[in-house]
Amino acid sequence: MSWYNCVIIVSLMCGLLSCSEVRPYRLEPGELFPDGKPVGQPYSSRHRDIRMVRVSSMQEADSFYTAMRSRHPECCADYTHEVPGGTYEVGIIYIRDSAVIAGGIREIHFVETVKPKEH
Repeated sequence: MSWYNCVIIVSLMCGLLSCSEVRPYRLEPGELFPDGKPVGQPYSSRHRDIRMVRVSSMQEADSFYTAMRSRHPECCADYTHEVPGGTYEVGIIYIRDSAVIAGGIREIHFVETVKPKEH
């Protein structure tokens, strides 16, 4: 490990220890642009407008879509549970609203987090 990497790690640890409150990331239901950025993370480097959002279950994905429709009733979107086989995806929202697409979201893929198996 280089000297530069050690400095970065120590800086990050000091910053975390000095925080009075460390809050885990929490997905705000239905929010498409938290802190002005597209929700989730890019699906791949080639498809930055396809967003991947981690959820704990299909019900959480359904809840996000329902909340999104309540918060953004003007946003035209389709939601489906028809996902590619062999993946952990549980749902996909296809955005049909030009303003949201211009903001950087064309699709939202919900990926179920995998819990490690206990031995």
